[in-house]
Order: sequence, then C-alpha cells, then structure tokens
Amino acid sequence: MAFGYTVLGEVVRVKHTAENEIEAGIAFTAIHASDREGLVRFITTPLPQLAAERHPQQSSV
Repeated sequence: MAFGYTVLGEVVRVKHTAENEIEAGIAFTAIHASDREGLVRFITTPLPQLAAERHPQQSSV
C-alpha cells in the first residue's frame, strides 16, 4: 500500500523533543481534494499501525 501527497504548507513551529528529536508543526495551505481524507488518516494514525498496514506479517505455510 503506497502513499504520497503533494501539499503546500507553512512551517509554524519547530522544537526539540525530550528524546533529542526535532518536531515540526505545519499548517497546510493547499491540499488536493482527492488527497484530503488519506492525508488526515496518515497524520492521525500511530506509526506502528501504519507500518503494520503497509507490511502485513506473512504467514508461513
């Protein structure tokens, strides 16, 4: 399951996290109507769940 989106946006916040990572907040200014639902799902789904959906476990036979 591939995904990708082209959007326009503005970086509104950048900060370091306690885990020494960089977190960015982006205000999207333009999203194609056909990408809107998929992008919202991508942003609001936890990364482990996205990974599991992209790479389902192969059952051995």
